[in-house]
Amino acid sequence: MQDNDVQTCEFNCLDRAADRLFDEAMAVETKFGVNLTDLLDNHDGWYLEPSEDGIKKFVQGLGLDKESGVYVLWRAIGFCDVHDKEVYDAVYVGKTGIGIGTRLRRHLEAKRLGNGMPVEVTTWRGSNRQAKFVEQLLLDIFAFEANRQENPGTARLHVTVDPAAWN
Repeated sequence: MQDNDVQTCEFNCLDRAADRLFDEAMAVETKFGVNLTDLLDNHDGWYLEPSEDGIKKFVQGLGLDKESGVYVLWRAIGFCDVHDKEVYDAVYVGKTGIGIGTRLRRHLEAKRLGNGMPVEVTTWRGSNRQAKFVEQLLLDIFAFEANRQENPGTARLHVTVDPAAWN
């Protein structure tokens, strides 16, 4: 039997080829030192209750009310028994220079994301110019079902999360 870290599964948990494209482009085209792991491993703001009060608590709790940056909204798609991880697909990427909370609120309503259910979100803080670049590079490489503009990407962006992370 193979080690769990190298086994394949129905979710293709270990397929990171497109992730490497992102990291290579960031290394060549920028000097602000972010890679996809930095963006995806920021789980401090992972769980968001999509109500006015829930967004306010989320934003204030993380100090995002006046922060510019990029955020990614995720949908749970299943559990990988092979790797013992929960699997999430990215459904929307957004950037803001006016405060992440303001944009999150608008996009949750306009895109009908969450439908009153909790939403998983990762955030990355950076200048507005950096956020524009990061967002567009994500859109160029990955397909986001709720991004209808400037999204030529075709690769799947997903994360796997250890269930112990919730405890």
